[in-house]
Amino acid sequence: AVDANGVPTAWVPVDVVSGEKWEKITEIELTDAASLIKIDRDTEGKPFALKRVMIDCIVNIDKTSMMTNAKVQLNGDTVCSNAQKNFADRTVGYLAFYAELIPGSGAIVWQTMEDNNFNWSSPLQKMGYKYNSIWKSNAITSMTIVPNDGRKNFGIAGTKINVIGVRE
Repeated sequence: AVDANGVPTAWVPVDVVSGEKWEKITEIELTDAASLIKIDRDTEGKPFALKRVMIDCIVNIDKTSMMTNAKVQLNGDTVCSNAQKNFADRTVGYLAFYAELIPGSGAIVWQTMEDNNFNWSSPLQKMGYKYNSIWKSNAITSMTIVPNDGRKNFGIAGTKINVIGVRE
């Protein structure tokens, strides 16, 4: 349950699927401006195969090449590109992303670019939708984050990207 401002007021315990372990896959901090971030290795430099993934980004905004719309690709397929946020009056922005593979039907995907991304209370996040073409593979093996027009910078030095997931 949540109040009118979206703040949780009550919780209900749920059973977690046994044997599933969320773990940090990688953590990235940009040292330069980047218009494309591709993640296909874990913190040890090894390839990964995930069935669930969450990405949280704190984005230092490039005022000279400002992004207003980000997209996320899984295994080369665009699965989110509709979250828009005008960063014109900001120096820091946020991106939160969640995807879960559903056997036989694709992926459930959520994305938000709201300031309160870490508590997942954005209406954009709650609109989750299925994206079917990713199911041509059995696991998420690569993720790409890029401004939707492909010409602007997603972030500049200091942008932090955290990826956690459940391995296949």
